[in-house]
Amino acid sequence: MIHYHGTPCGGRREAVARFLAGRHAFVPFVRPEDIGTASEVCESFAFDNGAFSAWKRGISIDFSAYLEWCSRWCRHPGFDFAIIPDVIEGTEEENDKLIGIWPSDIRGVPVWHLHESLARLESLSYTWPMIALGSSGE
Repeated sequence: MIHYHGTPCGGRREAVARFLAGRHAFVPFVRPEDIGTASEVCESFAFDNGAFSAWKRGISIDFSAYLEWCSRWCRHPGFDFAIIPDVIEGTEEENDKLIGIWPSDIRGVPVWHLHESLARLESLSYTWPMIALGSSGE
């Protein structure tokens, strides 16, 4: 199992580089300031779509901008995957729709939320090699 260190790390670039060197980073779309350093010094990095942070703050994520960001980085040799956009308190149908429009050329990971059915989790497990477990709000 790979342990991804969440960013941003804070501090000066040199300190961030020392901390992340040889590790794996998880870079959120809503706070991408460490992606340059992570792409240079990490073994690998992955992207978080920021849906949970946005949900907590009552804002929405521009998923088309997220997809564009993922498209720019997905060919980098250190890129592992991107969390596919999801709706924290959404229905299975809403989240399946977002999975359905995810481009096949970007390695994505769908999210199964704790309020969703175990049948959906089982279905995702047959189709996807990795699944993220996500919050359901309350």
